[in-house]
Amino acid sequence: MEGYMDDKPIIQCKNINLSFKEKQVLDNINITISKGEVFGLLGPSGAGKTSLLKVLTGQLLPSQGEAKIEECLSTAFNFDIYNELGIDLEDCGLFQRLSCYSNLKIIAMIHDIKLKQIDYWLERVGLADARNVSANKLSKGMSQRLSFVRSIIHNPHILFLDEPTSALDPVSTKKSTISF
Repeated sequence: MEGYMDDKPIIQCKNINLSFKEKQVLDNINITISKGEVFGLLGPSGAGKTSLLKVLTGQLLPSQGEAKIEECLSTAFNFDIYNELGIDLEDCGLFQRLSCYSNLKIIAMIHDIKLKQIDYWLERVGLADARNVSANKLSKGMSQRLSFVRSIIHNPHILFLDEPTSALDPVSTKKSTISF
């Protein structure tokens, strides 16, 4: 696909280091990702993949180095940048007492999305029957699908996924596959 990827980096990490007390979690990470590129982080549990995603999305401050998305430092993100991102981390942060519908309604209101989109996405990932079920009553796989929808409902330009299929059985994974 010639001309599909842009040479201008959309994500950059320069000399990222991160430590928690005496434990070095990230050591001199350098990454450049261009527009249109799909990039995966692979490694064993505890290797720092989630920590790097949290640095990239501005949730953790690096001990050293800098991370940028669309030329903006991750330490200085504003709403415009977060509006461009879809973030689905392993610790999904769903509103546990709220229904599936209400969890998505909050995100839809933040991003000025028509509420009719909520039912479309619930149907698309097999959660239509759980529309009024509170998040704390969902299985791990159902929670993961709800969290995934929450990360894409606003049609982000950049999507960060952390263990997106870890709690999904093969049938659910195939059934809820979303094509962009």
